[in-house]
Amino acid sequence: VTDVSAGKVTGIQTLSVKGASTTLSFGVNDLSPRERLLRLGSEDTPEVAFVKGVIAFNSKAYPQAKKYFGKTDPAVAPKLVACVEEAERKSASDEAERFLAQALKTAGIKVGPYDQQAWTEAITSKKLRANSAATLMEAVGDFKTKHGATDFAKDVEPVLAIIEQAGSQGDQEQEKTPARAPAAGALPK
Repeated sequence: VTDVSAGKVTGIQTLSVKGASTTLSFGVNDLSPRERLLRLGSEDTPEVAFVKGVIAFNSKAYPQAKKYFGKTDPAVAPKLVACVEEAERKSASDEAERFLAQALKTAGIKVGPYDQQAWTEAITSKKLRANSAATLMEAVGDFKTKHGATDFAKDVEPVLAIIEQAGSQGDQEQEKTPARAPAAGALPK
């Protein structure tokens, strides 16, 4: 290290290739969140725990943020942890919405951000083919398994019922579709 000033560390690194050297300069913002956490040391003091909590929160590492914020001053720790829990719930709901929107898109149903009326109209106006209906029904099952506990899953329950109804109608359409007759001149198997 040759210099530390203006928030930057400057040093010379000697390379093993013919004794060549290079000058490196970096600031705190150039470090990865993990590297910053390591360089802060132990979170035994509320101040270090708070800084580590902020770094973890900004990196969306919510379990770690809760752990660090829980070690801050007892007067603010519960409020900080509650803020992290709210952000965690919102993030899980946003992920759930993206998952379901992608499942609908895969089935040929284009939707924007969640709006119950718009999503309902998009689903009911589309006649699903049997294979799309089956894929969509499988995705709804996956959605319920992975995201069923989110706030978004509770909000979207009426739409899920419509999707399931549309999916079952798509399956029934497949059963009603008669098998195509073999092309003229084709040999039966």
